[in-house]
Amino acid sequence: MPHSSGGGSHGGSHGGSHGGSRGGGSRGPTISRGRFPGSTRYVYYRRGEPRYFYADRRFKPGIQWPRLLLLVFYLPFLVTLVPSALKCIPIAKKNYNHNIVISDEADVISDEQTLYESLERFMKKTGVTPSVVTVYNEKWSNRTNLEEYAYDRYLMEFDDEMHWLIVYSQESYPSSSYIDWYWEGMQGDDTDNILTSAVVDRFTSVFQSRLTSNDKDIGAQLSASFDDITASYKKGLNLKESAPYLFPLAFVLFHMFFMVFFGTFKYRGAKPAPEEPDTFGLQTAGSSSYNGTDSGYGGTSPYLQTSKKTGMTGNAYGGGQAREVICEFCGSYYSARLKYCPHCNASNPDNLL
Repeated sequence: MPHSSGGGSHGGSHGGSHGGSRGGGSRGPTISRGRFPGSTRYVYYRRGEPRYFYADRRFKPGIQWPRLLLLVFYLPFLVTLVPSALKCIPIAKKNYNHNIVISDEADVISDEQTLYESLERFMKKTGVTPSVVTVYNEKWSNRTNLEEYAYDRYLMEFDDEMHWLIVYSQESYPSSSYIDWYWEGMQGDDTDNILTSAVVDRFTSVFQSRLTSNDKDIGAQLSASFDDITASYKKGLNLKESAPYLFPLAFVLFHMFFMVFFGTFKYRGAKPAPEEPDTFGLQTAGSSSYNGTDSGYGGTSPYLQTSKKTGMTGNAYGGGQAREVICEFCGSYYSARLKYCPHCNASNPDNLL
């Protein structure tokens, strides 16, 4: 429904009534590149290379449909924040009646054509259709204030929320030295992303100032006021007004992505991977040996070993014919070109690439 964009009288001006609605989750499974108590080993492939990781009992390979139910938790936030955030984007609706209304019932506009041209320039630049109605104070004397009358007049004139109606009112028989005048702006809800508080406040200030200095030629003051904001209007996101909606929305979307989608799709092709054979106590070159505990290697570097595979000779640490290295954590052989051990995911400090 339409709402006030501001107004004024001989006693001063007032602002509008821009409104709007203002706006984490469930803990997922533990996933790690290293083994931890109670974990299970999994593998998935990226660009043809295996990627190993460990996860606890809560992890389920494939798309986790129950996890998608978390979207229900985020739904209230999205329903509240998305419409408000969209209102901050300065895009005007086009499918509505663009007829500009000038109804000078108080007979105070001497040059309607000039005023119409000013209103038309504003409409072409912003996409919002401005209109003007002038009445006598007696027209709304049985109401609380002019804002109430302007609201009803908006509903009578328009069946959309894309107009900006300016209602000007003055006494029927003013004296030559004093005119008891009032005015009120009424904007449709769908104009909020364009007629921001900064725009309507500027119009309120300019029009109120012009009327205070010269209240004899109302049409000229309206035309000049609309020309002023038409010239100064720039389409763009108003960060001051959009921040209360955009930043919370960005946080909710970020949180939702990592809680619901990130693990679900990254690990959707994961399959359980068998643990490596127990290599604890494996003898290495010289007097070194693997210590047989999770704390790591307890002797000299296992990279000093030479490959025992058929056709592989030379120093696996980087000798002339080396093609494999031995993982210092699990004792397994793997290609020296890999950055990580494919069996336990330990980093390869001697990656040859």
